[in-house]
Amino acid sequence: MGELLHYVNHLSHRPENVLAVGHEPYLGVLATLLLTGGSGSAVEFKKGGLCKLVIQRLRPGRCATLEWLLTSRQMGLMT
Repeated sequence: MGELLHYVNHLSHRPENVLAVGHEPYLGVLATLLLTGGSGSAVEFKKGGLCKLVIQRLRPGRCATLEWLLTSRQMGLMT
């Protein structure tokens, strides 16, 4: 996870928004790291799930706030 954070932090043009796409357990572990600073996976993504984290300064450890977490079923109900 540290490599990903290092990569994003050292892009020549710092993006305002980043969309991370992947699979469990890696996305859950990344979200948990950014939300709590802990290891393991406290956040579980169902297939097709999506969440929004708000981050002022990207760094390893607790640096994010969870704005929302949706399942693919919930997103389907929005259409």
